[in-house]
Amino acid sequence: MIIRIYFIIFLCSIYISFFGQNSVYETSSFKFLNIATSSRQNYLGKAAIATFEPQIDIALANPALIQFHTRGKILASSAYYFTSLYGNVAYGLNNYKHDIPYVVGANFISYGEQIQTDVDGNVLGKFIPNEISTYIAASKTYKNYNFGTTIKFAYGNYLLASSAGVAMDLSMLYRDEEREVYATLLLKNIGHQFVGRNTQSATLPFDIQLALSKKLKHLPFRLTIMAQEIHNWTSINNSSDYYLFPLDPFVTVKDNDLLTILMSKFVFSGEFTLGKAFRFGASYDVKKSIEGRFDAFRGLQGLALGFGIYTRKYDFGYSYSRLTPISVNHQFTLGINLREIKTK
Repeated sequence: MIIRIYFIIFLCSIYISFFGQNSVYETSSFKFLNIATSSRQNYLGKAAIATFEPQIDIALANPALIQFHTRGKILASSAYYFTSLYGNVAYGLNNYKHDIPYVVGANFISYGEQIQTDVDGNVLGKFIPNEISTYIAASKTYKNYNFGTTIKFAYGNYLLASSAGVAMDLSMLYRDEEREVYATLLLKNIGHQFVGRNTQSATLPFDIQLALSKKLKHLPFRLTIMAQEIHNWTSINNSSDYYLFPLDPFVTVKDNDLLTILMSKFVFSGEFTLGKAFRFGASYDVKKSIEGRFDAFRGLQGLALGFGIYTRKYDFGYSYSRLTPISVNHQFTLGINLREIKTK
């Protein structure tokens, strides 16, 4: 019965997403909802949605990834973007009566100190705009399928204006555990920003994502290929020439070329697992590479690298991602297994 209800909601959400959502990502609000909630999710990029492991740091990428093993685990993560500070806290719980593991948490972003001026340029004071969201995410298993749902409430305070909104993620994961192949469909940020104080209503950064991952048989390596914004064919926010291959000075294409549009949909990631204690990996987001470039600079924007150390009691992760040719992002994550600590 629960699975049938989920499918009905899922199909209705797809209909609403195609006909009720604004497909122009750049005009949406609360884009901080798409920031990676952990360092591991950051270095795997959006392709993290197809990595099925019993770790709370990866479960936040896709609610269908949440497992019972996340119970009692708490996660804290922070990232730095120029003058902005991002943070996320999450805790894993289980509902054994209905066989549903779930995670509750909150994340925020502070945009740093800003100067308030009047129309003549006179300084009136300083303020710090910020946005925050709280969420609950849960999953349900049925045979070889996992279904996940995340409900998010977001609020933004911008001194003279404020706004609030509600968003939902819906996902479905198929597991072929014998061949270690996982495929997922994720509908992200289905919802709307409500009219707030001195603001207008707006859509949220909606996205439809597909991903396929495969762990190699004779090598501790998982490869993932992910497609993003498949509902919006022309979603590149740039109009100048760029280097299709970041280090190749001779091959240039236009943003409206078929090859450019097609490649901008893909994110590629790979991760090595050394035992149970150490993981490291990288990802490359073609769309980020295109949108983050400067005409006068070439670079590896869209590239992310990182690692994670996992023990019985504590987890630690770090990631490095390049936003533009001259700017980078660092993210740190700390996880604590409260169940292991309480037993000692």
